[in-house]
Amino acid sequence: MDKKDRLDELNRRRAIGLQMGGTERIERHRRRGHITVRERLEKLLDPGSFMEMGLLEQFRGADDEEIPTNKINGYGKIDGRTVIIRADDSTILAGTGGRRGGRRGKGLHVDLTPEMHFPVIRLGESGGVHLQSVMGSTGVLAVTFPASTLLHPRKSPHVTAIMGYCFGDPSWQAAVSDFVVQVKGTCMAVSGPRVLEVALEERTTPEELGGWELHAEVTGQVDAFAEDDEHCMQIIRDFLSYMTSNCDEEPPYVPATDPADRRTERLLKLIPDKPNRVYDMYQVIK
Repeated sequence: MDKKDRLDELNRRRAIGLQMGGTERIERHRRRGHITVRERLEKLLDPGSFMEMGLLEQFRGADDEEIPTNKINGYGKIDGRTVIIRADDSTILAGTGGRRGGRRGKGLHVDLTPEMHFPVIRLGESGGVHLQSVMGSTGVLAVTFPASTLLHPRKSPHVTAIMGYCFGDPSWQAAVSDFVVQVKGTCMAVSGPRVLEVALEERTTPEELGGWELHAEVTGQVDAFAEDDEHCMQIIRDFLSYMTSNCDEEPPYVPATDPADRRTERLLKLIPDKPNRVYDMYQVIK
């Protein structure tokens, strides 16, 4: 194989990696009110900053078709600061994980060396694990949720976004994250309604299992709620703008345009003279 043939093969595999689940599945995904995982990355990261790892990795489908893996991993920048990205592509096998997706993500350095303490962002939309690819002695937990996630001392912020139906792995990641955002109309639960019906003969809906209202009013597992995918990406950017990249750095500096000695006469009306009277703290903060 000469150089031209190698370049042609490289471009062919790159095209497969970028096609996601194909036109039909992408359109079905958009009809549900979502943008694709690569469009989410464009909204989240600084333009041109994403460096993907594992783009050329593919596997053979049932009809011997070459299919890209549904886990997108890499590095990018938000407001000029490096972050680590792990994102699910639900247009391929419903975003379910397995050995290939897990191996693809292990190339990312997460809190391994002092110079690699970057915030980690997980964009979750996954039906859990692809059971056919994780059966065996290594098991589901060893592939999808390594013990190092819990045991290794962590120095950088971890953020998880619930952007579709998330069962299994994205839910575990959210449970150990510092900040969780959920898009309204999505679900975060241990397992899906079908599994519950088979195991316990109990019928329920994704919203009842893990809809945004449940997590807002009952579990408290989610910190912020977004109206749509774009709003979710903006919430993550806003959150990280207040945070250090790791515990050894200073917070980002943003010049203030509001004078520190500005008088706020309206507070005299908002706060009552008697200390036992109530008042609206939201108005005071505003």
